[in-house]
Amino acid sequence: MQEDIDQDEFITPFFPDGRIGFPTYILVDREGKEVARGKAAALAAAKKGAE
Repeated sequence: MQEDIDQDEFITPFFPDGRIGFPTYILVDREGKEVARGKAAALAAAKKGAE
C-alpha cells in the first residue's frame, strides 16, 4: 500500500521559496523583445530565423 506523501516535504527541496511555476518556451530577440511563446511557436520561429 502506498502511503501519502507530505506535499511540503516533497516540494520544498525543489522550490525553497514556495513558488511553483509552469515551464514554458519564450523566444526573445537580441534586444529582449518577445518573438514567440509556446514550444511549437518558439521552435518554428527559431528554425525560420536560422534559414
